[in-house]
Amino acid sequence: QLKNKDKALKVLRARLYELECQKKQDAESEARRSQIGTGDRSEKIRTYNFPQGRVTDHRIKYTSHRLGEILDGVSTSGDYAKPGDAIIVTGDIGRHGCTILLAREDFGIDADVTSDCAPLWPTVESVLNATKDVHVIRDATRGGVGTVLYEIAGQSKVGIRLNAADVPVASEVKGVCGMLGLEPLYLACEGRLVIMAPKSEAEKIVEVLRQCPYSKDAAIIGEVTEEQPGHVVMTTEIGTEALLPQPGGELLPRIC
Repeated sequence: QLKNKDKALKVLRARLYELECQKKQDAESEARRSQIGTGDRSEKIRTYNFPQGRVTDHRIKYTSHRLGEILDGVSTSGDYAKPGDAIIVTGDIGRHGCTILLAREDFGIDADVTSDCAPLWPTVESVLNATKDVHVIRDATRGGVGTVLYEIAGQSKVGIRLNAADVPVASEVKGVCGMLGLEPLYLACEGRLVIMAPKSEAEKIVEVLRQCPYSKDAAIIGEVTEEQPGHVVMTTEIGTEALLPQPGGELLPRIC
């Protein structure tokens, strides 16, 4: 009887855990579905009111009242990365590209991958409210984080060094990439930012990001260097260094 009781408790715990995971996934799926329109021409997507400096996105029910406003003390550009800057991503990477890939192609892979689609401005606003000492802010959409890093390295004439162990990738995305021979850094994101800022500000920025709803998995993944300008070098999980291949053709046709 004791053995049966232990077995029953294990089954019960497993089922309760599975139920909680399903509830979380259902909530995330519903939040994403509410942000996606039908594509019908009659559907109102955005309203712009330039005299009032206002834009409303009706799909996600978000209104910004500072359309076109230049923020005092903020100056960011792909040209402004400096050696010594920390490189931050606002969450796990590659989920959107992986989701679209599995939906479009018949690979026969049954993976529970969902898009990382999310609004970006509230996240940017939170960071800039915490510090204006930020050099680069870029969204990692087409081409993914890897392409963005190569673009910044070229614009600023600096090198980029990443730590593979610090790059956040969901286990299901890792699994799909492993089976298909893909690099997650080159999979599109739809709700992720690449931020470069002085190391003295990096921990504070990550702390702020982790308090935001769409960047709880923010992480410092590397640094800007003077070595090998224009290139991205990856320190692997076993301690060796490898040059990240330069981006080639896009993995998928235009997504958005």
